[in-house]
Amino acid sequence: MRKLPVWILLGFTCAAAIASYRWSGIGRDESAAFVPAGDQEIAWIHAATSTTAWERFVTGVSRVARDWPELSIDTTRAFSGTSTVTPEIVAQVRGQSGRLRIRWYKLAQGATAADWAERLSRRSPPPLAVIGGGSSDRAMDLAQAMANAHWQVAPLLFFTTATASGIDNPGDPLAGDLMRLYPRRTFRMCFTNAQMAQAAVDFVWSQPDLRPTGDPIPALPVVGLLPLNAATYVASQWEQIAPSVSALEWEDDPYSVDLANQFYRVLHESAPGPVRIQPRFRIPYSVGGQYSPNQFEAEAVERLLAGLTASPMERQLLILPTNAAPARRVLRGICGALPLVGRSLVAVTGDSINLDNVFRDSDVGWNVRAIPVPIVFFSHQNPVDWDWPPTQEDRAWPPERLPTPAPPLRFDPDTQPPDSLFPPTKTDEVLLHRDLVRLLLQAAFATSDGSALVSNSDKLLGRILAASPPVFDQDGNRAAGRGEFLLCLRPQFADAGGANQVLSAATLEIWTRTGSPPQWIPVKRLILDNGRNTRSGS
Repeated sequence: MRKLPVWILLGFTCAAAIASYRWSGIGRDESAAFVPAGDQEIAWIHAATSTTAWERFVTGVSRVARDWPELSIDTTRAFSGTSTVTPEIVAQVRGQSGRLRIRWYKLAQGATAADWAERLSRRSPPPLAVIGGGSSDRAMDLAQAMANAHWQVAPLLFFTTATASGIDNPGDPLAGDLMRLYPRRTFRMCFTNAQMAQAAVDFVWSQPDLRPTGDPIPALPVVGLLPLNAATYVASQWEQIAPSVSALEWEDDPYSVDLANQFYRVLHESAPGPVRIQPRFRIPYSVGGQYSPNQFEAEAVERLLAGLTASPMERQLLILPTNAAPARRVLRGICGALPLVGRSLVAVTGDSINLDNVFRDSDVGWNVRAIPVPIVFFSHQNPVDWDWPPTQEDRAWPPERLPTPAPPLRFDPDTQPPDSLFPPTKTDEVLLHRDLVRLLLQAAFATSDGSALVSNSDKLLGRILAASPPVFDQDGNRAAGRGEFLLCLRPQFADAGGANQVLSAATLEIWTRTGSPPQWIPVKRLILDNGRNTRSGS
């Protein structure tokens, strides 16, 4: 067989490399997309692998038009099989000139946040706003990139789920506060770790069956050994006996460190009652399996067990600032030694555990018989705002809402709009995107003469700050006191015949804070039953 000349082989190799470079969308020096005259743009800057996040974002944008008849949303170019095409959504209001284009600029090798900020700053017009910051570290990178770019008129910057109140970065003295990196133009649509910790503590202390209680046994010798004296003393002093609060902290996760700090700050500064705050259990890394604690988590579990067994009459609070897998490992380790520990332990965390973990995936991800511990976690939006009610809902809860349970409705998914939300998947992510885009669109199209789209980000900023009631506080953070959602998973126990037992069924309650003064209002209660016949669907 005749061999090809070396120069031909090199040519083929170079051509293949160039084609791969061009079509992979990685490393190309691509300019920002053109904006037609009279139109404006919002840039959605996320990783090139964020396909699912983009799909949820598009769904949220599409739902804005549900209660805005004059608004049209065009998503025909939102998804493309070609990676070199910039996906976009086009919004337009009937009777007004100009269209608002929301485009996904993909982060990849050779297309970093700094690259896109600089490219967008060179184009005329620049974006009205930039949306990004799915995590706190990515938000920090994006804010620094925005601050370093050379803008004619600087866009507004919106973080979606970057919750850290502070990030330690020895190389940057301003990095402790995300909102100071790109000042006076940065807004956070989610609640911060500090706000989540405050909300969780407020909620736990508002629930008598969750509120931590101290161990009365050490105080009994003060009143002698007479049972009547002991019972009277304990009843009168119960609220003053300080319960224990413990926390784990995964040192390889900045979110975990910051959330633990915020919980401890809230408990030190504004705890609703006396508490005994224990030293934190610091865990070097969060790598591990699905169910078995890693070496350092196992050591923390042993120390927690010692404290729990030493105070059997106390209800303690455990702060778990981590995602579902490490939290599951720790709680399973505790429950393996003390199966009924859920009667004397309540766990709290932030938004890193969600409805999908404990409800949709409950059979394998959070089986309540394996982890029978009450846990309270946070959501930035309503996670159960489905377009169709779930069959597992307790429709008679709370009692004053419905006098009798309503029969479950039937639906055909094939006949529903493509942006419909059905159980059991959580809805909070889509609704957060919906509310953010609705805020931006209403401000962008709310011109004084009703005839043209807003012309620059300065005008957009003024309209957002003028919103009533205000969406953000003076620092750009989401205003607290309303709109927070908390989920409370409550396992069920039985003592029939003197045999303590963890039941297969549990309840998952969803609460929100609203009103003036703010108070917790029940939203929905779902039923989890790990003992049902999954094959028959019952």
